[in-house]
Amino acid sequence: MEPTTADPVVEVQPAEFPPMASRAAAFGDRPLSRFYDVKVTVTVELGRTSLPLSEMLKLGEGAVIELNRGVSEPVDLVADGVLLARGEIVVVDDCYGIRITEVNAAGKPDGPGRGAAPGS
Repeated sequence: MEPTTADPVVEVQPAEFPPMASRAAAFGDRPLSRFYDVKVTVTVELGRTSLPLSEMLKLGEGAVIELNRGVSEPVDLVADGVLLARGEIVVVDDCYGIRITEVNAAGKPDGPGRGAAPGS
């Protein structure tokens, strides 16, 4: 779109930011313990699949959806798309739980179809 005489003139200047090294050093001096009370929602993922929308619209009570993971394979413990660990499903009182069997020290994001392998 070409400017017209009715359009106001806008001055544009590049933004200036302090160097990242100085900001990172200042943040690094603060103890991590100040974040210990921050709540993070975690999800236990049994498996995944993809369905055409037409099939999803046909789903009803009693429908069965097959997932991409076998019953003996570990489930994923994920927070905000990041694979934290893998484990096995357990029952605690009357609730489901997860017993951690592998910890993903790398903290890599979840990949398509399945989470990233721990330690990869």
